[in-house]
Amino acid sequence: MTVHVLGLTTSSSGCKRNWSTFELVNSYKKREIDYHKRVNDLVFIKFNATIKTWSMEYKRDLIAAKTLMIEK
Repeated sequence: MTVHVLGLTTSSSGCKRNWSTFELVNSYKKREIDYHKRVNDLVFIKFNATIKTWSMEYKRDLIAAKTLMIEK
């Protein structure tokens, strides 16, 4: 415990430097998390758009097949 207490910075410039480093690391992690969240959201949107396109094409093909069956 004594080593820990004596190892703490006592000057204001030392404290500012420690907090500045802490904020830098924290903001980097936050940006990284935001980046991954944004990428995941974009992938989710793209995947859903692809599924919607496939679904619309499938429905269109079913309607075309039913129309051909009715005409025969």
